[in-house]
Formats: sequence, structure tokens, C-alpha cells
Amino acid sequence: MSSIINADTSSGLTISSDNSGEIDFQSGGVTKAGINSAGWTGDGSQLTNVGKVLQVVSVEKTDVFSTTSVMPTYADITGLSATITPSLSSNKILVTISVKVSNFTGYFSTQLKRQIGGASFTIVHGGDGSFPSLGTAYARANIEFYLATMQQGGTFLNSPNTTQPVTFKVAAAASTGTCWVNRTGYSAPDALRPHTSSTITLMEVAG
Repeated sequence: MSSIINADTSSGLTISSDNSGEIDFQSGGVTKAGINSAGWTGDGSQLTNVGKVLQVVSVEKTDVFSTTSVMPTYADITGLSATITPSLSSNKILVTISVKVSNFTGYFSTQLKRQIGGASFTIVHGGDGSFPSLGTAYARANIEFYLATMQQGGTFLNSPNTTQPVTFKVAAAASTGTCWVNRTGYSAPDALRPHTSSTITLMEVAG
């Protein structure tokens, strides 16, 4: 149980109390929010004209991925995708991507793709050229870039206009050689190659 403060539609404000240490705020007998030992409760769905985050989905990829796919054919990075289901079609999805990539011999590039429901994936938040991407870099063996991973990604506000599940995933490709995710492209013993992690985070933001 809990102490209740209720704005009743017939008798006005009513208050009932107990010794639970919890308070429920009600309108017409329906709890809209509350306070307990952990703090405020409720999802904020009754708020209007203010920005609010309704849910968060986050995935961290800690293992290594590699592909020899050559641009413009991109290979999906296994384990670097996330799905969120908007509660209202007017809400937006704030997408944050951080993917650590490297190569030993040439260019490498990443793309962000989106799927709504069971439809096909499409590229989102890329440039308008032949290879729309989150980022690209060049790492040859005669310069030092191949000894390090490079971060690609960013933060993007997406408007899927749906209440179906929405999936975002990241794909990668190289101009030549192997594109590596979460490790450097340097062909040294594995103990000499520090491994990193990559993340994708989705937040539903009230529209």
C-alpha cells in the first residue's frame, strides 16, 4: 500500500495515509506518479510540451569483427545492432554510434542502416555521394594510422514515423585488404593488439 493524494472528479482532493513510506499521486483514482525509497516513479507519459526520454536501448560489442567487403558493398558488423519500438509514431529516435575501425592497406568506411518492421534495411544519415557513410579514413602500412583504431559514428535524430519495431545496425567495408572492428589492422601477435569496444544506443524522445 501507499499514502495516496488523489484529485477526485466528484469530491475534490482526497488524502489517505499509511506507514509504507510511499506516496502515490492520483487523478480520478488512477496513479500517475509516485515517490518511494528510490525516488520518483512513473514514465512521464502524462507530461506535455517538454522533451523527455521514454526508453533507452544500448548494445556494446566487445569482440572483434573483420570483413574484406569492398566498397560500395558493405558487410553488416555482427553484434552491432539494436531494436527499439516507439510508443507513438510522432516520437523520434536519438541514435548514438561509436564504432572503432582500422585497416592495414587502404580506405575503410562505415554505414548506418535502418529497418522498420519487416521492411528492407536502408542507409540513413550518410552523405549524398556514391558511398554514403558515417565516416571514412585511410590507413596504409607506411604511415602510423594502421597502428590504431579510429572512431567513426556520431549522434543522429531519426524520425521513423511508426510504432513498429525499428532496428539500426552498422556495416563496414574497405577499399582493399581487411577492415577490422575493435582492433588495429597491424598484423602483430594478438597480445600486442589492444582490443576496443563499439556501441550503439537508441533513445525514444517524445515528439
